[in-house]
Amino acid sequence: MVFISITGLLLCLARPFEENNTYVLGRFLGFGVLPLNGLKLKFINKEALYQIDGPAVLISNHQDNFDAFIIGSFVPKKTVSIGKKIIRLFPFFGQIYWLSGNILIDRKRKKRALGAMNQAAKKMREKGIKVWIMPEGTRSRGRGLLPFKKGAFHLAKQNNLPIIPVILSNYAQTLDLNSWSNTPIVIKVCDAIDPSRFSGPDDLKDHCHALFEKELKFLDQMAQEEKLSVAQGMANSQDISNKNL
Repeated sequence: MVFISITGLLLCLARPFEENNTYVLGRFLGFGVLPLNGLKLKFINKEALYQIDGPAVLISNHQDNFDAFIIGSFVPKKTVSIGKKIIRLFPFFGQIYWLSGNILIDRKRKKRALGAMNQAAKKMREKGIKVWIMPEGTRSRGRGLLPFKKGAFHLAKQNNLPIIPVILSNYAQTLDLNSWSNTPIVIKVCDAIDPSRFSGPDDLKDHCHALFEKELKFLDQMAQEEKLSVAQGMANSQDISNKNL
C-alpha cells in the first residue's frame, strides 16, 4: 500500500486531473491487493461496461472501503468518480483521489452539490468521460442494500445520460483480510438504462433500486455456489494427492 500510494501520488503530480489517472491507479490497487486475499471476481455481462463510448453514469452498491480495490480492478478508461469533499483531507489517499480527477461535492450544501453535478455534466460532455457513483452514499457494511440518494439519477435525467448498473454480490460480512481464500464475488453489469423512459429522477431511482434488490438475491446465491464449487475442487485435489502418496 505504501508503494502504491507513493507511485500514485507521483503519477498524479506529473499529470494532475488527467481523466485516465483513476484507471491506472485502479489497476494498481486491484491487481496489487486482490490476489493477496485470494479474492476472485466472476463477471456476468461484463462487455456492457464498454458498449457506450462516451459519457455515461455508472452506479454500484457500496459495501466497504474494499470496494475501491474491487472496482479499481475493472473500472473502464476515462472514468472518474464522485465523492464527498471531506475525502481530500485524508492523508495521502485524499490528495491522490483529488489529483486523479475525481469530482468532490459538499453533500451538506444542496446548492453547491447541484452546482458540482452540473459542472460534472459539462466535463463529461467536453471530455467524453464516464462518472461512477455509489448512490447509497455510505457503506452498507453487511446491512443489505440501503436507500438510494437522488444525485446520480438527477445527473442522468437532466443531461440525458445512460445509466449502467454494476451490482456486486454481498461480500462485506464474509471478507477476511487475514485469509488467502475468500468467497468469490459475482459482479453483474446490466445493460444501459435510457433515462428518457422515466418521468423524473425519483422514478428512475426507484427503478434502479428495485433492479439492484432483485439481482442481489441471484448474485448472492451464485457466490455461494461458486464457493462450494471451489471448496469441492480443493477437496478432490487433496484426495488425489493423498492417493498418489
